[in-house]
Amino acid sequence: MLRGNEKERKNTESKAKNQRPRHPPPTENWRIILPQIAKSHPHKPHCSATIWLLFVQRLIVLMMEILLATGNIHKKEEFERLLAPHTVIVPRDIGVEFSPEETGTSFLENALIKTNALARSVDPLRGNLPILADDSGLCVPALSGAPGVLSARYGSVQNGKELKSSERNDLLLHNMAAYQGEKRRAFFVCAIALCLDTYRVFTAQETLEGMIAGAPSGTNGFGYDPIFRLPQTDCTVAELDSIEKDRISHRARATKRIQAILESLKLSP
Repeated sequence: MLRGNEKERKNTESKAKNQRPRHPPPTENWRIILPQIAKSHPHKPHCSATIWLLFVQRLIVLMMEILLATGNIHKKEEFERLLAPHTVIVPRDIGVEFSPEETGTSFLENALIKTNALARSVDPLRGNLPILADDSGLCVPALSGAPGVLSARYGSVQNGKELKSSERNDLLLHNMAAYQGEKRRAFFVCAIALCLDTYRVFTAQETLEGMIAGAPSGTNGFGYDPIFRLPQTDCTVAELDSIEKDRISHRARATKRIQAILESLKLSP
């Protein structure tokens, strides 16, 4: 037989165990189980199970599949990080060939050209699938804004072929050789267009200020990242890890504007 004090201790532990909030088990039926857990705590609105439920319900509402208008794997990877928890897919994932002519005179025009072209290619198959496109590039005031909207094709016409990223970087450094100090100022631009349907289109545009470095440095990132130096950190964008880049980049800043729009949409789970 249990002694009086030991019996009382056992009863206390049993009660405490029964009163602990039950966390959802790892199961595919969590959408059903979580509401049941919350209902079992009607007088405890701040219990961990209820808080978890509210979080997951919000997550379900916010999660969606977004069709990114690009064939650039680096952009897809970056947007997957920036748009989490949403799922990012690209045209090739749904068997669509996508290579529009970017004939706009501004980043925003080209972003809209991409969304419109992709919408025509996949409609009506896409249903309510949001389409997102970005157009971004590097602008150098000392070079009259070049490479600008031609950033991805910089030097291609003069050389009669499409240059690799490293070749474009070398060409830009060559063209900047005569400039020093503030004359080496530059900025990245990112314009994003989000198309929900023909008459529901949202846009955002942001920049990142910096300088053209004297030589390439760093292996992270892509494009002009190795030659774009950030004065506040005294390193190039290619020397940043993905976490830091996603905090300050032009694409991250513009994406935050678009995320605010996505979160305001009342979409069904």
